[in-house]
Amino acid sequence: PVADGQPEDQNVPISASVTDDSGVATVTLRVRNVGASNWIDIPLSGAGDTWTGIIPGGLVDTVGVEYYLLAKDTAGNSASDPVDGKNTPHTFTVSPKDNQGPQIDHAPIADGQTLGGEVVITADVADASGIAAVSLFYRPAGSGAFSSSSMTMGAGNAWSGTIPGFAVTAAGVDYYLRAVDASGNANEATSPSGAPTSFHSFS
Repeated sequence: PVADGQPEDQNVPISASVTDDSGVATVTLRVRNVGASNWIDIPLSGAGDTWTGIIPGGLVDTVGVEYYLLAKDTAGNSASDPVDGKNTPHTFTVSPKDNQGPQIDHAPIADGQTLGGEVVITADVADASGIAAVSLFYRPAGSGAFSSSSMTMGAGNAWSGTIPGFAVTAAGVDYYLRAVDASGNANEATSPSGAPTSFHSFS
């Protein structure tokens, strides 16, 4: 059976092994949202004994999903899984869609850094869906386009990156962080929140 906690609006693959001495004619996935009265029939595709299909994302709603499989053999006999599928179907819960970007906790770098010296940037980055990537953007203060590099994940929620020495000039440094979560929406967040229009700076 499908595990609980499926992501909202995402397709859910279904696979079953179905056998019969006289041959399997059809396998149908019957699905509905919890509380709905009508079942939606979705034919499965067979390859040998394996039958597969998809519960479309449009049915994967936070109210939950009920489903069962109905198989018919070439002699006209039928069976379902669960056995009394119509009355006691499989069910699974659905987790709400993640529309929020990661939370970035970063203490801005203080002034007084060494001219031409590398500067290590650290931040705690967290998101309920996990973190796909964290990037560091930097430039000599006021110089135009930002350069970027990937930050490295450490223990827990810790991420770190380095502003190279060539960017640490007498003019100072502008920089910001961008994090992308691991949800299907790839939500983003920056530190500071208005980046790249706004940014952290140090001299």
